[in-house]
Amino acid sequence: MRRPVLLLVAVAMTAALLARSAAPVAACTCPPYPTETDAIVYSLHFSDVVVVGTVLELVDDIDEYAPDKDAHVGVERYLKGTGPQDLVADDGTGAGDCGFIGDFMVGRKWVFFLQGDSYRTGVCLGNREATDEYVAAIEAILNATPTPSPSPAASPSPLAA
Repeated sequence: MRRPVLLLVAVAMTAALLARSAAPVAACTCPPYPTETDAIVYSLHFSDVVVVGTVLELVDDIDEYAPDKDAHVGVERYLKGTGPQDLVADDGTGAGDCGFIGDFMVGRKWVFFLQGDSYRTGVCLGNREATDEYVAAIEAILNATPTPSPSPAASPSPLAA
């Protein structure tokens, strides 16, 4: 009688371990989107401001977690919201929120999806080099009536706590 119980416990423990190992563990993993439109809708939903602008330089950001680089952006136009003509886009620090801003961006035109007065952004938002097609896709969604909402499967926030 003891042997079947031990076998059952061993099988249950193995199944639990396998289930845990299949769960995503990387903090930098973003939810998959079936289409680019879905990704843009998600990014718009979690952003207060969306800008198209040129990264003028990288600036040091010394915060409570770790030093990192942020992007000084010369704003060409606002697709959503309003604000200054120059701002600093504050990305993640690598402390679970996965910074992405780097030297490769300087001198290039980018779309930034930003949150709050600190212009915070994250790797899971739709930040990327601006192309006419990408900007037009964002504008088409913003001009849709009503503006679509992200699916219920989307995580509550694209930024790590």
